[in-house]
Amino acid sequence: MAKRLQMAAALCLFLLSGMAMEDPYSVQVPVPDQSPEARSEAFQRALAAALLKIVGHEVTVPLPQAEPLVEQYAYQETPEGWQLWVRFQRDALNRWLQEHGMPIWGMRPSVILWLAIEEDGRRRLLGEGDERLAPLLLEEASRRGLPLILPLLDLEDLSKVKVGWVWGDFFESLGEASKRYGAEVMLVGKVLRRGQGWLGDWTLYMGGDAERWQVRGSLDAVLRSGVDGAADRLARRLAVVPRSTSTSLAIRVFDVDSFDSYVDTRRYLERLPAVEAVWPRELGPESVLFRVKLKGMMEEIEQAIAVEGKLIPLSVSEGVLEYRRRP
Repeated sequence: MAKRLQMAAALCLFLLSGMAMEDPYSVQVPVPDQSPEARSEAFQRALAAALLKIVGHEVTVPLPQAEPLVEQYAYQETPEGWQLWVRFQRDALNRWLQEHGMPIWGMRPSVILWLAIEEDGRRRLLGEGDERLAPLLLEEASRRGLPLILPLLDLEDLSKVKVGWVWGDFFESLGEASKRYGAEVMLVGKVLRRGQGWLGDWTLYMGGDAERWQVRGSLDAVLRSGVDGAADRLARRLAVVPRSTSTSLAIRVFDVDSFDSYVDTRRYLERLPAVEAVWPRELGPESVLFRVKLKGMMEEIEQAIAVEGKLIPLSVSEGVLEYRRRP
């Protein structure tokens, strides 16, 4: 019951806070009208936009004709003009990517952004309530398929997070404050005015590893580069070239030496992305061999396990993925 309540509370926070999280196989592009010619051209732009999210970087090879890959589309009239929403066929697009040896970024950990901005000698934190900069950040995150969370900066946040913690790189303290959002990755940014432009100092913190980079430019460009830099680095780490189209696989987990650890491990595997069902195939004194039925790619399971860190990878033996339960 307590776990269900925690999950419900986390869901409420996602709904209340700013968050960009979309299906990478669905995109929306502007279109001048509803003519077949305009729609065909928009399909090609939509395909390029979808591939950017799916692969994690710009695709440089010639793209296929988009229309045969379209699963659904719909028009929407907005104050800015017509928009065309397009959803592409996941399996067909994945086959094309596999044929061309391109990676697929399946597992996308949620990213909490702690951002401090300094201007005229004053520093402030940026949250989802910033009317100008928050939409810019979420729009760029949507373009890159990055599940970005902007903090609420409510009383609970402000009682735990100080602007000096962001400026001083107090990652451990920021990590504690991030737990309420259920984020697996932190993006920490410090942006300050330098002369006529801006300087952005960014750090992506994931699983104990930190990657840092700096950029200069206009304020908008510096902010977009923070989101792009995070997406680039996560895609490099998590995107994989599909090796097979198997519908099932075997996973052996060691240090499963009690009924409780067996139940916990099986439930963990069942909730992984791309998993449809899990059955025990062989029970040993300290390990269990599971048969896993897939509804996606095997690589998505490997990515999810690598991000969450609950299982330690050992090897691949005779087609069996082997892991050890983390103590």
